Amino acid sequence: MNRYVFIALILALAGGTMIARAQQVQQPDPAFMNKALQVLQQQRNNAQDQLAAEQARRLMLEEENTKLKTEAAKHPPTTDQPANAADKQETPK
Repeated sequence: MNRYVFIALILALAGGTMIARAQQVQQPDPAFMNKALQVLQQQRNNAQDQLAAEQARRLMLEEENTKLKTEAAKHPPTTDQPANAADKQETPK
């Protein structure tokens, strides 16, 4: 029984020592932090640039779509004319 208590005490002390070592905080390297900051800022800027380009493209496509819908509403297809060019072609005999 004493042997088990002794082993448990040794394991508890060893575990406490390992936890204390793991909790020691090292000061960050200023050069590494500056480089990491630059890299993160560049990534953020690239993402913002890409987002702005995609938004501009979306707006241009929406404007073009609106123009095409307006033109289609002004000139509706008549009943004597087919709606698409494929209907105009005659089948070979």
